Order: sequence, then C-alpha cells, then structure tokens
Amino acid sequence: LTEQPYPDAIAKWVTEPAGMRLTGCPSMDLPPEDMAIGYLRSGSPNIGHLPSFGGPDGGIVTNVDDLRRFFCCLRDGSLIQESTRQFLCRSVSQIDSVEAYGHGFGVVTAGGRMWYGHTGSDPGVSARIAFSMDSESSIVVLCNYGSVAFRVFRLVLQWLSHTTFPNR
Repeated sequence: LTEQPYPDAIAKWVTEPAGMRLTGCPSMDLPPEDMAIGYLRSGSPNIGHLPSFGGPDGGIVTNVDDLRRFFCCLRDGSLIQESTRQFLCRSVSQIDSVEAYGHGFGVVTAGGRMWYGHTGSDPGVSARIAFSMDSESSIVVLCNYGSVAFRVFRLVLQWLSHTTFPNR
C-alpha cells in the first residue's frame, strides 16, 4: 500500500506526526539500552524469544508518555479524520456485556464511559491500553513478565465499574 517497509510507514504516518519520539520498531538483536527486559515464566530474560524487528503483528516498542501523545492525537483529530476514528471505534461484535470488538480497537464499557484500546504481547511482555473519548483519561498497563497486563487491566475495569465520573 505505501511501498515502504512497515517500520518506515509507521514512523511516517503515525509516530512522527503524533510526536512519539521514543516509539518504533528497533532491532531486537541489539535492543535499545533503555528498553525494559521481559521475563519468561522460568525467570529467564526474553532476549532471543522476540521477533528480530517489529511488524504488523507486533514488536513495536513504546512508553507511557508516547501512548498519551497518541491518544491525544486520536481525540483531537490531528492524526486521523473523524469519520475514520468513528469507523475504527464502532462496535461490530459483542464479546460480553462490557466488551466488544471494533474495526481496529477493542471497545470496553466501564465507569459509565466507553474505552477504546488494544492489546499486545510477545514472550515475556504484555500490554493493554485504552483511552476515553469523553475525557483525557487513559488506561495503560505495560508489563515485562508474561501476560500480567491483561489481569491488571481487568482489575482496573472492575474498579472503574464501581466508580462514577462526572462528564466534562
């Protein structure tokens, strides 16, 4: 589609316009010094268990500040058009009473709000993120051990389901 390698296309169309300066698809053969090391259930580091470099199925490396920038750009329309955002966030397949699949984001209802997000994992690392369009709130769980991020995200949703927030 872009005739560019995946990391270059993501940089050009997503991370650079969003100001995500520390997000990208580095070589895992020589990971960045400031990248957290993931750990397997055995307690061993996950080095050698990751894809050599990031691609459409994973391997992108990011941090909380860059994700916050990404969410802000999705909210303010500076990254994608409103019609595209609405399409990506539209619920198309209900999973259970609070969670559904959208055309690009998972859609979760908690705390009286809709949350739009995604998951990611590789051996020894996991992530679960979501943002609200109704506020500047976001949920970011990044973990460097197994799939713990998914369990922590569920706990956050349980807490939110018992909390009511005023609309802006």
